Formats: sequence, C-alpha cells, structure tokens
Amino acid sequence: MHIRKIEIRNLWGSDFSWTLSGDVNVLIGRNGSGKSVMLRMLNEAVSPVEDGRLDFRLFDPVDEMIVELADDIVIRADSEGRA
Repeated sequence: MHIRKIEIRNLWGSDFSWTLSGDVNVLIGRNGSGKSVMLRMLNEAVSPVEDGRLDFRLFDPVDEMIVELADDIVIRADSEGRA
C-alpha cells in the first residue's frame, strides 16, 4: 500500500498536510507536537477493522483525517466513522 498524502484537520487547533514521496519520508517535530498521535491515527485508519468499528478515541482531537492511497483510494476518518 502506497500512501500519497495525509491530511488532518484541526489537530489541536492546526491543520496538517503531508504529501509523501515514493522513497524516504521523515516526520520530525518537538516533543508533544503530535507525531505519535498522527501515526497511531494513520494506523487505525488504514488497518482492516474486524468488528467494523474504529477506535474513536484516537480521532477525538481532530475534525477529520484524510488519507490518499495509490489508485485514487481515499480514506476519511473522524470520531464518528470511517468511509
């Protein structure tokens, strides 16, 4: 699975957009800036869900997370669901 772009709307009051390259990508930031939270949210958004539900608590601090994958597949996740 190739992730092309990640957008997070309103993560602690800020919008985040990251267009990934096909080779190496680096995520850096200060302690407490949300790097690990963003990666946990990304994992939850793209992982298969056995019971059909997300761990909504991960998405509580954001309005929406949008993950664009190869082949024009788009995953949208928030505290209410995933499409």
